[in-house]
Amino acid sequence: MTCLTENSLELRGMGPFIPYNLIEKLIRRTGEAIVDVDKEAVSVVERWAAKRGYSIKRLNDYRIRISIVAGAAAKLETVQAKAPARPQAAEEKMFKLVVDEKKWSKEMSEKLANVTYVIETVLRAPILYRGPLAGADFVAALSRKKLVLLRISVDNSDYFIAADNGRVVAAAQLGMPLNPEQVKNVIESLRGRSDVLVTIYDISSIDKKS
Repeated sequence: MTCLTENSLELRGMGPFIPYNLIEKLIRRTGEAIVDVDKEAVSVVERWAAKRGYSIKRLNDYRIRISIVAGAAAKLETVQAKAPARPQAAEEKMFKLVVDEKKWSKEMSEKLANVTYVIETVLRAPILYRGPLAGADFVAALSRKKLVLLRISVDNSDYFIAADNGRVVAAAQLGMPLNPEQVKNVIESLRGRSDVLVTIYDISSIDKKS
């Protein structure tokens, strides 16, 4: 991931693991972002930008210009100026996951990529929570001091993330195990998104049996 100029990002090679928060920060800072992504990710990024009301222009097969619609910039500045400081309690109820590279399990990540294992084992585990990536109930389920699994459905993809007290130890996109760097990108891309549904399963006993 490289900043080519003040308002551009080089994201080719990252596939669908797009750090949307970085794109949004760049747009808010400069008014636009020129983003280079892999060809298969172009339409995904365009849909993301369209949902947020940004102006989109495809410059070539891999480059997109995303900008604030004319007249919206001043409105955005006014809203940001009026917005009150968010209390610490609210921050603690937001989406928070940390990748634990020291405890990372490649073996478990490969299991989570296996469709048969997911259907016959993971999806039969007790459900602790289902809903958005925020709120007291979400944090309570995520903060349990035992192994849980998050099934995150976003942009027509399912991600399976195993976490112990909020620390990620394994992950996969259905059919493909992920490495720690890929998971970090997935986590960053999810921050602040309201269109994401997560289901948290208690897999502590299942993992010991499998």
